[in-house]
Amino acid sequence: MEKIILSKNILKKGLTNSAFIYLTKGSNRYSDENKLIKKFGFKEVMKSLFNEDIESNTLAESALYQFYSEILNKDKEKDKCYKENDKFIELYKIDERFALKLDFNIYLYHLVPKDEFYTKMVPWYYADSEKYLGDTWGEQDDEVIESIQNLSVIDFLKRYKGY
Repeated sequence: MEKIILSKNILKKGLTNSAFIYLTKGSNRYSDENKLIKKFGFKEVMKSLFNEDIESNTLAESALYQFYSEILNKDKEKDKCYKENDKFIELYKIDERFALKLDFNIYLYHLVPKDEFYTKMVPWYYADSEKYLGDTWGEQDDEVIESIQNLSVIDFLKRYKGY
């Protein structure tokens, strides 16, 4: 199962697409991130699209990117837990729209689609909602993932006490 890194900054549903339309006033002139950044500046683009306050003029120089790098470089075997810091968490990507956070609890995240150039500007994902589904009760991650893929909603909630 693919793992992804998700921002803990949960966005309002539809925020990114609506913000892009508002920022560009519906113009088709912005067909790639370089044109968008050149016109509005990196800080404004990150604030408008992702509600992020960035202190630098490039992603790679930002403190936010350093938090992301920390997750990428964290040794899971050494730490014996899933990867997390103040800004990001590591999740299991179930499909293009959903991901799971598994620790003692089970959380389902609805992902902001990465189907537009402006959503691909950052290497991590954003979500527009999170739902508590239950507790893992010591089960291995692959067992919980198999359950969410194969059990009915009711059976899953019964098994993991998600009520």
